[in-house]
Amino acid sequence: MSPWARVAVTAGLLATLGGCGDDRDPPADAAVAPGPMLCVFDYDLTLSSHACPATDARAGYHCRVTGCATYGWHEQCLGLDAQAAIASCVARGAYVGIASHADVDACWVDKVTPIVSEAQFPAWTSSPRYAARDADWHYPALDDRAHWNCADCPYTMEGGLPKPEGIARVMRAFGLDPAAAADRARVLFWDDEPANIAAVTATMPEVTTVLVPRNGATGEAGGCGITQREIDAGWDRARGAR
Repeated sequence: MSPWARVAVTAGLLATLGGCGDDRDPPADAAVAPGPMLCVFDYDLTLSSHACPATDARAGYHCRVTGCATYGWHEQCLGLDAQAAIASCVARGAYVGIASHADVDACWVDKVTPIVSEAQFPAWTSSPRYAARDADWHYPALDDRAHWNCADCPYTMEGGLPKPEGIARVMRAFGLDPAAAADRARVLFWDDEPANIAAVTATMPEVTTVLVPRNGATGEAGGCGITQREIDAGWDRARGAR
């Protein structure tokens, strides 16, 4: 089954998992600074999936057994509509970053380099802006370790780092000011962990946050990752979405 296909089991799964729960609209009076929007994605159970019948062992979802554990498990595939989520950002001319609690070095060969070597997100890594340093702005190369886990890096996989700080790092990488409400209003953030959504809502209320459903109350149960429902929820509610 192609990652773009809809299967009957998906509808049943999403009905069981419920809606977008604790996601938040930005304040109605939040001004939005001019310029591209910024998409920030969690990785595990947002861009990836586990124990999801719609993705497990299915062609096009880049399933693998990882050497680094996630929530105690090692089997992962791409999220059900993760490719569409990235493509929706690229098509809108938005910046794209990652803020994850995975361990970048332990997971480098399992989660990071396959994004490029397997063309897991072709809209991203085939974009004319990907690694195009001479462009007015570009998507920094994902397989360059220098672009990960620094104070102004576009990509973070660092356990224990508060998600607001992960988002702040991505903002700095693309020239946005995390202290400026109008710049925060340009950010959309997708994550499967309610506590992360709550932390961002509390400290960065202008950010549009969307909770990605999973199979149970904790990540150990797995989930299908981001779906079109959460993609649409983010763009429908983002202030100044382009």
